[in-house]
Amino acid sequence: MRDPLGCETDLVVNLLDAVAGRKPVHQAALDACGLLAYVNSPQGAKLPDGMPDWPAVRASNGHPAPFGIQYIQIGNESWVSKYRNAVHAKRPGKSDVELAVHFHECLSEYIRVIRAIDPKIQIIIDLHLPFGASPQVYADPFILNNVSLMAYHIYQMGSCTAIQANDKNFQASQFSFEDIWTYWTMTPTLSGSGLADYSPRDEVGLKTKLRLACTEWNWVRWGYDKMDPKPPFRITLPAALGVARHLHGMVRAGDRLALTTQSILLGSTWNFAALVFDPALSTPPHISAQGQISEFYHHTMGQELLRLDFTKGLETLSVHIPDSTETMAAGAALDPLATRDTHRILLHLVNRYRDASVDVTVRFDGFGRLPRKARLQTLSLDPQAEPGGGRDPLEIATATVSLADNQASLHLARAGVYFLEVQLP
Repeated sequence: MRDPLGCETDLVVNLLDAVAGRKPVHQAALDACGLLAYVNSPQGAKLPDGMPDWPAVRASNGHPAPFGIQYIQIGNESWVSKYRNAVHAKRPGKSDVELAVHFHECLSEYIRVIRAIDPKIQIIIDLHLPFGASPQVYADPFILNNVSLMAYHIYQMGSCTAIQANDKNFQASQFSFEDIWTYWTMTPTLSGSGLADYSPRDEVGLKTKLRLACTEWNWVRWGYDKMDPKPPFRITLPAALGVARHLHGMVRAGDRLALTTQSILLGSTWNFAALVFDPALSTPPHISAQGQISEFYHHTMGQELLRLDFTKGLETLSVHIPDSTETMAAGAALDPLATRDTHRILLHLVNRYRDASVDVTVRFDGFGRLPRKARLQTLSLDPQAEPGGGRDPLEIATATVSLADNQASLHLARAGVYFLEVQLP
């Protein structure tokens, strides 16, 4: 087995050499896509003219058989200013209209070379393209017939020191700590119902039938060390709540979202890696809240998304905040997500309230007579000032709750991720 982890592979190749004119377009495509020939082409395969015999090189390196990677991505984050500036520096005097035409030509040439090497591999291109190239690229039948996925990235909540709201920039010090907590725990973007919504908007490519690939996502906190004063609560917990809501949003977008990659799995400097290590080995590696939540959901998520009905009179899930007779919108309060597998109903709830417990009534309709007992797991942490630089793992508690006539009453005592597991009859 090539990959003991069972991971799929996305091979990202250099497009900037072509777009910035560092090399002739066809030569840049041959050089970049030679990586694909190296990993996927069988020995003796006919390759594009001018390309070295990469399968023979692979065999001489000790791997005669192709690796069989699944995806190739042409470029990465071509929309960022650093990419655009690099192109303008090498092609001075060119307008964005001219550069958009050139970008389209480069992308098309890369696709032609890729298809000459591997007719079946899935091709990924950026959803948002530079220089205003999106309309012409996503109207091109050749592109649409050969590209499988459109890549986009979501890193929320972003900067800890500067906050953007209503198209204006603010310093974090202008907000209360309660506002900061809310900001950190309400990501990603919300739909009108208050549910986490992971789908991008207002992009030309979304009008096509191509599916999305979120090739990078995470809950990040750039500049936390520079916050002055620091919030009086442990950052580990809002990170956990933010990652859980990311996962909820991605599952809800499953009809359009083909794959996601949490960035990054293993890291030493970026404090949002799933597993963080010290290169000097002075401290042991530790799992972050991002890693712990992702691993937990990996084992507690069903294959089928269930419908949640919040309508009055047909309440499948109702939410009550203490000291209030008002029933809150369940989506805004807990961002619930219900799935099932062959033998379980799996309900995930996120209590994002820093200092409030939440009472929840859940009724399961249409499943037959369910057992009278269910399991409730809680992932939480005392949110007060953080010792140990964020190394403390989330605490996991397990309790048994009663079901009466397929209905459960839950008390979510503090901020955290809650998981209710009900066995199907």
